[in-house]
Amino acid sequence: MRNGIAYDFEIQIAQASAIDAVTESAIYYDAQAQLLVAPRMSEVAVYNLAGQLVLDAQGAEIISVASLAQGIYIAKVGNQVIKFVK
Repeated sequence: MRNGIAYDFEIQIAQASAIDAVTESAIYYDAQAQLLVAPRMSEVAVYNLAGQLVLDAQGAEIISVASLAQGIYIAKVGNQVIKFVK
């Protein structure tokens, strides 16, 4: 008791009831200057850091980015976005 006030605490420990599933990425960048896209995705857009669209592909599972200059890029497929360095 402190200053005439009593505190009563109760601690409850809850255990996790489930583990959230890890979602797989729809797009990857590999060391061979390629974007690997999940088959179910239809359109891929690649932007430079200035926000300019530098590459657009539809229906491809492997997209070569060898023609792009070295730098940092943003790739968007569906609602997923990744950053990669070429």
